[in-house]
Amino acid sequence: MLIIAEILSYINETGETRKTRILYASNLNTRSLMKFLEYLKDIGAVNERVDEDGNSWFSLTLKGRKLLEMINTVYEYLESTDPLSNGYIEKAMWAVRDKWGDRVLSVYTTRITGRSRMDYQVEVIHGAKSDYAVVFMSRRSYHNRSVCMGLLLLLDTELRAVIFVEDPGMKSIVEDLLASNNVSSERFVIVG
Repeated sequence: MLIIAEILSYINETGETRKTRILYASNLNTRSLMKFLEYLKDIGAVNERVDEDGNSWFSLTLKGRKLLEMINTVYEYLESTDPLSNGYIEKAMWAVRDKWGDRVLSVYTTRITGRSRMDYQVEVIHGAKSDYAVVFMSRRSYHNRSVCMGLLLLLDTELRAVIFVEDPGMKSIVEDLLASNNVSSERFVIVG
């Protein structure tokens, strides 16, 4: 995946480039590079144009740009701190105990279907009295989807939620959004 990302990044930066330039940028041998380029052409991520001198020029397709974006997102996520590790679940369990006085029985990942019939895959704290979703919200671009999904989850289900926010400004935004949509403060606790 890293090699594919390097190849796609170089082609993306140059707009259109020759095989030799990609070879130097990727530090691959010719045979290996050709395997990767053939694969990328086969899946529709890269276009090849042959000029009148017989030189091959490579450019990214829309699918190639999307693939590069997805690979970068995966690497960005892997290099970041996973919000549901490093003690966050323990903090969520304490928040459940403090806010709702519930004893935590287990923690698991599950799929929940809302009133709209939309499915949500969430971390759930299963308590003696109720279940509680664990939602992490951040201003970073790769967490935008989690912000939207977390808010939809609260609007579309009856679940209570422990919401982690990354900064104080985000906390007030989340509180305002929930209040403007008539989500009772009894249904969530914000941990920051």
